[in-house]
Amino acid sequence: MEYKDANPRRESTKNGKKSRKNKKRTKLKKGFVLFLILFIVATVLTSLSLTVFFKIEELTVSGNLVYESEEILSKSGIKKGNNMFLVLDSKVQSRLRQKLPFIESIKIKRQLPDKLEIVVTEAEEYYCYPYAGQFFTASKDNRILAKYASAPTGLVLMKINNFTNIEIGKTVVFTNEEESGYISKLFAALENNKVAVTSVDFTDLLSIKATVSQNITVNFGGPTDLEGKTAHLAAMLKKIDKNKKGTINLSVWSETKDEGYFVEDNLQ
Repeated sequence: MEYKDANPRRESTKNGKKSRKNKKRTKLKKGFVLFLILFIVATVLTSLSLTVFFKIEELTVSGNLVYESEEILSKSGIKKGNNMFLVLDSKVQSRLRQKLPFIESIKIKRQLPDKLEIVVTEAEEYYCYPYAGQFFTASKDNRILAKYASAPTGLVLMKINNFTNIEIGKTVVFTNEEESGYISKLFAALENNKVAVTSVDFTDLLSIKATVSQNITVNFGGPTDLEGKTAHLAAMLKKIDKNKKGTINLSVWSETKDEGYFVEDNLQ
């Protein structure tokens, strides 16, 4: 019977491969165990932070003039004991804007471990819309803020034919979308050229009128070339004595006919 001894090199290679595989498995097991421990710790800490830690103990409001802090807090839906990281800025802002129209936006500041502050930016009245025998004020983005029995002073009086909707807290909806576009273009042109107006009359789209701060009525004519007409208006106003009253006619102004006329009102 013939006996052959095993190749020591081959045996050594096999043993080396087994050893490397075992080490790799051991590392994987240790890595998995470490990951599992970290996951459990993170889960526990997250759970504690949302249930036990960071509960609101102090609530404050800043930036508010129209509404009392207590009213804002009561309408916000935030209460002491709530977790500060579960309070979402967007939801609080949406809730407050619906219930308190003068709130334009809010920002929530968190001061660990338990203080939360609602920083309020309030809307400003800019337009005034006569409607159904009353006067509705609106912000620059045309969101209705309040209702009055008489027209408040210092706002731009807007004379418009029809509205689809006027409701406090909601954006004005015009019957004629084209008319809405002309209004936006005119006010953009007025702002670009730094022309202040006290009233705008859109009841006749072929004869759009405005009153500037110097008690001068401006006839823009139709809704074309509003930017050019307003730029021309701004130049004319610099040359007219601020104490004079009258009418500026820009109804015939165009890019090819750069003309405007001022007729002084001599009636006392």
